Amino acid sequence: MTDDRTRIAIGAVLFEGNSFSAVRADLETFKRGYLVTGSDVIGGLEHSATEMAGAISACRAAGAEIVPTLATHGGAGGRVSAAAFDTLKAGLLGRLRDALPVDGIYLALHGAMLCDDADDPEGDLLAAVRRIAGSVPVVVSCDLHAHVTARMLDNATALIGYQHYPHEDTFETGQRAIDLLLRTIDGAVRPVMAMRKLAAIFPPVACGTMVPGPMRDLYHDCRAIEARGEALSASYFPVQAWLDLQAAGTAAVVVTDGDGAAAQALAERLVGRIWAGRHDIAVPLVSPADAFSAGLSTDDAPIVLCECADAPGAGAAGDSAALLRAHTVAAPRSPMAMTIVDPQVVIQGRESGIGGCVSGVIGHAIDPAFGAPVRYRGTVRTIIDGTFDYRGGLFGGVRADMGPSIVLRIGEADVLVTSKSFYEHHDEHFIAAGIDVRAQKFIVVKNHMNFRNGYAWAPRMIVVDTAGAASANLRDLPWTARDRRCFPFEDSPEPYGLETWPAGEG
Repeated sequence: MTDDRTRIAIGAVLFEGNSFSAVRADLETFKRGYLVTGSDVIGGLEHSATEMAGAISACRAAGAEIVPTLATHGGAGGRVSAAAFDTLKAGLLGRLRDALPVDGIYLALHGAMLCDDADDPEGDLLAAVRRIAGSVPVVVSCDLHAHVTARMLDNATALIGYQHYPHEDTFETGQRAIDLLLRTIDGAVRPVMAMRKLAAIFPPVACGTMVPGPMRDLYHDCRAIEARGEALSASYFPVQAWLDLQAAGTAAVVVTDGDGAAAQALAERLVGRIWAGRHDIAVPLVSPADAFSAGLSTDDAPIVLCECADAPGAGAAGDSAALLRAHTVAAPRSPMAMTIVDPQVVIQGRESGIGGCVSGVIGHAIDPAFGAPVRYRGTVRTIIDGTFDYRGGLFGGVRADMGPSIVLRIGEADVLVTSKSFYEHHDEHFIAAGIDVRAQKFIVVKNHMNFRNGYAWAPRMIVVDTAGAASANLRDLPWTARDRRCFPFEDSPEPYGLETWPAGEG
């Protein structure tokens, strides 16, 4: 399909912002995820499950020359410092400039980054890439929760998204992007894009594509559109729900082969389907007391308690002690495993040593806006360096760093206390800390969707209603920028249209 002289530049800058989070990201935050440049992009990521690994695989299969620039993933949090973003941007652009000429560019972006001085840093980055690239094709992939903007589309030849949530298809996304890029370079296809965006946001915990519901139906609809040859790519973006931005909403982006009218019609059809199913994109939330009561009413174990409001992978601090507080009252004799980010407690525990007794307060040390710390007395069971390797998902094959960590036994609860927040995939963090999740009555998870795969063997899962920057109870958050009707805050039989791209079409 291509020859050995076809040069493909690849790079990645990913971070998921959350307007309600007090967690700030700097360059060290990205280094704790992964931050590699030049040939280290290949050496460091080719055996991972990242988009870059998929791109490397696809380029090699096609005989294309890989031109690596910079690749990084900083996880999630509030806003990225201007200095950190400027450094990453300059690093990618400088290497791209030095690599010219190239025949095509592939960039993996999250699409929902927030910076101290920018609400659309991906659009800014792509505009800068386009100024360097000229007419060279630029294919972009984004997280399924991207906040897709007109500026991003203005500067991309094609934009595609993850197809699944949980995000288990990052590698395949990189492959799909390179395939589309190579066909564009060869002249086999002429990508034309359209976007339709709704003023609607949904809690991610209700947006899985691998469980029955509207999002799984939408997944199958898009795959059928592609299989019939109606589009080169059909993507859906139920936006990161905690972006307090006027233009944030749920979007469909369709890429066709030269047919803009068809792309617009398909995008319109897809958002119509989302609107029709909007009331079904929901999940029952249970109070902590009722969740423990429900668990104690059965002999089944373990019961998975999803505290999605405190999910670091959605930008929250991971420091909530709400379920530890509830456990001491409602189920004090039942074994439970959970995590809390609290650097000071880690220091105290490590100074005390294994077997040492420590006491004080724990929790809400990073983001005190969402709760008060809990007074505790516990015994240090384990001390670890806080590193482990992800077994799958979007960080598959990448090393995680929770920072120095301890396991505290507080009553019947094994609490993994970490120095730093971290993305929670399955149970790798508990394994690293020597906690046997199958021996628990209750397991607290702090993610919105990965637990459905990671603990599929567990007899029951309950989504618990606690306060946090990533709360599924969207109405309870302190929104300030929203100045128009938007579901779920308002409702109407007719969709709340937010944006059409190209402007004036549709």
